Amino acid sequence: MTILSLLLVLGAVQIWGSGAPLHRDAWFYSLLESLRNLSGLRGELVFFAALIIPLAGLGIALALAAKILPVLGVLIINVLVLLYSLGRGDFSHAVNQYIDAAERQDSTQASLVVDELAFEPQPCNTDTWSELHLEALQAVVYRGFERLFAVFFWFLVLGAPGALLYRLSVLYRENLEEGAHDQALVNKCLWALEWPAVRLLGLSWALAGNFVSCYEQWRECLFCALRGSANVLEHYVQGALNLRPEDLLEKDEACHSRASAEQIRAVQSLLSRTLWLWLCVIAIVSLLL
Repeated sequence: MTILSLLLVLGAVQIWGSGAPLHRDAWFYSLLESLRNLSGLRGELVFFAALIIPLAGLGIALALAAKILPVLGVLIINVLVLLYSLGRGDFSHAVNQYIDAAERQDSTQASLVVDELAFEPQPCNTDTWSELHLEALQAVVYRGFERLFAVFFWFLVLGAPGALLYRLSVLYRENLEEGAHDQALVNKCLWALEWPAVRLLGLSWALAGNFVSCYEQWRECLFCALRGSANVLEHYVQGALNLRPEDLLEKDEACHSRASAEQIRAVQSLLSRTLWLWLCVIAIVSLLL
């Protein structure tokens, strides 16, 4: 059922471009507002309650489905929750916009796309294409991870509740105001959720890309507790694709912009190969169990 759920979700994504038809988050933001209006709840308690309430509801729905429609009911819920848990926005379109802007040497448009994709959206202040590219690389690899691979990882570990737990945690973080009392707690919880998925994805990139280089980078960050997820992923992808910083430090800006477009296109290809690698491994494991 696991591999079938994933294949159905990927098929739906091919049709819609994302899980957009199910990305309706108003209910969650309404829940947050109601919880924050309760004077007895501190920020940390609001965070945990905002996660526990939907997960409890999902658990009840899965239990009922398992009794009424043991296979079909659970499958439908898995697919719907997975689609809802995918990242927001059209990732492929945004990445293609950056590549197009880089090929046209349009740094203004490229900066706007990086702002849209950035892990922590903020004005992109870059003077050269090499600086802009480093921001774009980190934004693209993290968003590719956050919108799909982290969701699939927790679905494989904890089922539909795991996928929903991760997405709601991301939505909560994005709804926080700068300097919020519970911001540090939320960031730490998300870092902990992402830690094993980041390491697994890094190892997968070693298999789907340059093994020796990526494996060395992977070992270097394996037990690192100081770097954020986006930073570690950038480190891994540089090894997987054997990206050389000097490619963006030599010659003129036109060469820099073209090199940036080529490297981001290579990241797209790596993410696609890695997804198929995951599906193949999951299918083999499912057949053996």
